[in-house]
Amino acid sequence: MDEDYLVPLAKAYPPLRRAACERIIRKNARENAVIGLLPIPGADMPMMTANQARMVLHLAAAYGEELSFQRARELLGVLAAGFGLRALTRQVVKVVPVGGWAAGAAIGYAGTVAMGRSTMLYFERGGQKVGEKEMEEIRRRATEEAKGFVSRLRRR
Repeated sequence: MDEDYLVPLAKAYPPLRRAACERIIRKNARENAVIGLLPIPGADMPMMTANQARMVLHLAAAYGEELSFQRARELLGVLAAGFGLRALTRQVVKVVPVGGWAAGAAIGYAGTVAMGRSTMLYFERGGQKVGEKEMEEIRRRATEEAKGFVSRLRRR
């Protein structure tokens, strides 16, 4: 189902919100994993950031939150600092036993999943910050999912 349909569905039917938001997150995570495969150093970051900003805007809309692009950028900064991109990168590189091409894909996937899930919690709690222990669990799960995603990607 297209993201454009998931947002109004999630907004109109709160019992379906989490499932719809998970689909939005995974779609963006897959896109960022593919972007992470780009062989040009540094070319992936602007595209991944734009994709994550769009994801945050969609998640905000799904929760009925009005966010300007500027506010979404601020939220991205807070969330990125919150889930610790460096810590996530170290986890991914340790867990994903493959070459550099796969590390970029895994980091793109895991980083997007972690950001999406922390964004969901942020909105579910009315803008309250997600605790460090919860962030560790979000990172751990995102890393495991990235490992599975890259493993499936390698088999293709």
